Amino acid sequence: MGNKLLISVITVCYNSEKTIRDTIESVLNQTYSNIEYILIDGNSIDNTVDTIKLYENKFKEQNITYNWISEDDKGISDAFNKGAKLANGDYVIFLNSGDYFYEKNILKDLFQNCKEDFDIVTGKVKIIGKNKQMPKNVKTSMMKGMPAHQATFISKGIYKKIKYDLTYKIRMDYDYFLNVLRNKTNLKIKFIEKKVSFYGIDGISSNNYFNFHKEGFKISKKYNVKYNYSHLFKDTIKFILGFN
Repeated sequence: MGNKLLISVITVCYNSEKTIRDTIESVLNQTYSNIEYILIDGNSIDNTVDTIKLYENKFKEQNITYNWISEDDKGISDAFNKGAKLANGDYVIFLNSGDYFYEKNILKDLFQNCKEDFDIVTGKVKIIGKNKQMPKNVKTSMMKGMPAHQATFISKGIYKKIKYDLTYKIRMDYDYFLNVLRNKTNLKIKFIEKKVSFYGIDGISSNNYFNFHKEGFKISKKYNVKYNYSHLFKDTIKFILGFN
């Protein structure tokens, strides 16, 4: 592939037969030519693994490395760590089941002629008719909340040094980003004015409001950063009104 950067796309899933196909096809249909795709399944008992197997030949035809495992794990953080350990790419992005790339040229647009060496490249996600956008001062934003991991590419070098904390079952990405800030100085971060992916709202963080904020508060305290209570208020109202 010459000097093209290798992009590792990792999907973690469990009993995802209803959503995994869209995620897989969004990777398969990318026009960028240097991708590896890794799926980490938590030993699903539905048809998720059967669906994963169906795509093996299709990825082979596209000359895309397609690597998957299905086994018990210790939660999402453990699955993330397994995927990162298997990744060989210059950059790694987690695109979980139910998420999918915004359009087929997004990786090509971002990395076809990329020669700059950034630690983190982050953009926008589309969430059910809304834009989730990180301000250009990403480092400040990471202290307040976090970039969307479905739109964030992190260098493999960081994943070699920093792992996801198995203590956290929902906000492991929030903890991870803050841990990166704490442990790596002079981060080179690039914000891109593009939507990278669609974010599925049926994930664990969207359906566990109180535990979501409980972990978020604990993590904020751990790193001595201010927690965003406005989200707590909004989610509490949603819960009371039954908007789950």
